[in-house]
Amino acid sequence: MSRGRALAKGSAWTSAAQISLVLLQLAYTAFMSRMIQPTSFGTYAIVLTGTNLVALLCVGGVGQGAARLRRDEEDEVGAVALLSLLAGLAAGVIALVAFGVASFVGGSFELLCTIALSSVSAIFSPVMAAQAGILRREGAFRLLAGVSIVATFFGFSASAAFAIWTQNAVALAVAPALLSVLSVVCFQSILRERFMPSRRGTLATHAFFSVQVSLANSLSFLMENLPRLAIGGWLGVSTLGYWNRSEAITTVPFDKVQASVRSVVYPELRGSGVRADDQRRWRDLLRLTLWIFLPLSCYLAGAMPIVVPFVLGRQWEAMVPMAIALAISAGLRGVPVQFASALESVAGFRVIWLSNLAALVFQVGAFLVVIVTTSWTILAGSVVLLPVVWHISQIIAARHAGFLPRGTVRGYVAPILVGVSAVVLSTLCIRLWMLNRADYFFGFFVLSTGFLLLMLLVWMLRRVLGLQPLLDRYLRR
Repeated sequence: MSRGRALAKGSAWTSAAQISLVLLQLAYTAFMSRMIQPTSFGTYAIVLTGTNLVALLCVGGVGQGAARLRRDEEDEVGAVALLSLLAGLAAGVIALVAFGVASFVGGSFELLCTIALSSVSAIFSPVMAAQAGILRREGAFRLLAGVSIVATFFGFSASAAFAIWTQNAVALAVAPALLSVLSVVCFQSILRERFMPSRRGTLATHAFFSVQVSLANSLSFLMENLPRLAIGGWLGVSTLGYWNRSEAITTVPFDKVQASVRSVVYPELRGSGVRADDQRRWRDLLRLTLWIFLPLSCYLAGAMPIVVPFVLGRQWEAMVPMAIALAISAGLRGVPVQFASALESVAGFRVIWLSNLAALVFQVGAFLVVIVTTSWTILAGSVVLLPVVWHISQIIAARHAGFLPRGTVRGYVAPILVGVSAVVLSTLCIRLWMLNRADYFFGFFVLSTGFLLLMLLVWMLRRVLGLQPLLDRYLRR
């Protein structure tokens, strides 16, 4: 099977599994949003931001390093396993220090318990990432999907049970902690002696790669979390809770599906470089990503006035404007995130660092303007523009390095036009629903009909829109 078709087949399997996880996530979000107040979501969002940073620094490129290994590098698996254990210990030390600081400054019992549980996921994350990388390297995508679904189901169930009992942020931290522990146990039972720490491989090489990835991830983390800092400092913890819930129905589902595609792409692109075939493959990957995610996210953005109250409850309607901006951004950011993953697979770190730094500078400027003006419009605009600025920076740096051919951007015009049409169409459908003052069933019926008509029109015009050549190369046997 060709590399392109291997990408398509692997992505299809993992994307189908991630759709199941997205449905679980939406049901979980709907339940938890009715059980827990916005302030508790804000507390959890603050803790989650910190633990995510710890995980990024400690996990680094452990999982990616495992996925990049060739079949003949079995001795290196032991070195990756050892590195993941050391990274987990480092995360544990940092988590212990954070817990001690929070206790010293008089943090609430809710905050301390949330930090403790969130630390569990940070400690287990490096090992889980390395195990998943080895399984991706072996093409065991169905096994990965099965473990993810089972572990997620049990994690969400336990979290929901705690929410009924505690009704605070502690319940939110149960799911990721249990998910990471169950995943590590299941992955190890599958891999057994294939994932045992040893000093036979070149530990220093993997550590150096991990440090490079950690630097790129740190820049990306700052770039994407500055809006949260702006909200937390400007409007308080409760508003940060609204942001957290907005992401739960916009960014999180799209990130899950996009991550499934990246998990397939990463091992398949190892060894590629700047040859003409590689450049075409990367260009096609970016165009397909935009075609898959942007029209759907734009249509979802227009539908937010009905999606938010239906999924989360009417008490969350104030977050509709921000949810619209986050939905559009979720579709756009898939392209730069996918490209960064492809560059990482061939150690194109200079391009990654330069583009992340440029996007960070943009976010700092937007952050300062938001603080001065206290404008929701500017904040929402910066959220939408961030992936655009990020990808423009990537294209400039990548062309200079010879990773992308000219003409890549021309392929973005058609999916962007379809995305704009999707926003307009879904907005008109929502207007029709509001005018008739009908129930949710009628609203979703109108939205579904409109989306099917849009997709039918895109399919009829696929040759005009330039979509047919991509389908021929990657979907036909």
